Amino acid sequence: MATVLVTGCASPLWMHLELGDILGVRGQRLVMRMSGRQTLAGGVGWGLDVTVPARRAAFDVRRARCGVGTAGRWTLRGEATDGASWPDELRIAGAFWRVEVQESHSAEHHRFDLPAGQRLVRSLPCDATACSYVFTDPDAHRDLFTVEAVAGSDDELDAWLAGLGRGLDATVWLTLHVEVLMLGGSPPRTVVAEVPLAPSGARVEFRP
Repeated sequence: MATVLVTGCASPLWMHLELGDILGVRGQRLVMRMSGRQTLAGGVGWGLDVTVPARRAAFDVRRARCGVGTAGRWTLRGEATDGASWPDELRIAGAFWRVEVQESHSAEHHRFDLPAGQRLVRSLPCDATACSYVFTDPDAHRDLFTVEAVAGSDDELDAWLAGLGRGLDATVWLTLHVEVLMLGGSPPRTVVAEVPLAPSGARVEFRP
């Protein structure tokens, strides 16, 4: 998959660029499995080709935000005693993105830690083989795994961006890792969750 980022002119009337699904999120699935008695852990990774023309200096970028969400309902599958034994609640314990940019013979690595603590509660009916969960905040799934880079917040990232005036022709590898706590109930020894990811839009903001 090739992604082309086309920048615009320096007019003060033009300060934002909407990019759609620039990360190629659509169609990806987050897969998590048992990792300890009360924990699910797992992730998803993929790569894409990126071309950034040398039309505007990268240090003019003030903020880049790529919205990444999930389905509003998560389904756990396993071999439970019965429908009532599934956990009462799921809670996001931690999540982060690893981003690797490979260009020619060099590579840049960056990590973006994401907010945790979002809760999902059991949605009846459940049976011995599957149970579904929905977010307590009905809008939480929309931007759950959104990655955002802000100028001035990371010295290494800023230094890398400052050298991009010549443009970029590279492969970007994205890896999302997630850990989820299962609270209450008595989960099966083996649990698998496969959650579809969904883009919620991307935007680059430039200095005026």
